[in-house]
Amino acid sequence: TAAKIFDETKNFRPDDWVNRAELSKLLVKWFNLQKISDWWKKFSDVDENSWYWDFVKILNQNWVIDWYSDWTFKPWKVVNRAEW
Repeated sequence: TAAKIFDETKNFRPDDWVNRAELSKLLVKWFNLQKISDWWKKFSDVDENSWYWDFVKILNQNWVIDWYSDWTFKPWKVVNRAEW
């Protein structure tokens, strides 16, 4: 799995890989994005009990992210430069 860019003690780790779930949190926090409505496209692989559920939902509502052709988000996929 990808390492977290911030660890549990909130240390910044810029040389570690970032996955899509982690990037969703970074983007929401960085741009101070807010929930727009209750509507959003639910991804089949994003469990509502996951820590990143709300971040993915907010990004989707703000049209920052979209789903793959199989209607998944792939939260544990490492982000490459093209996806940034």
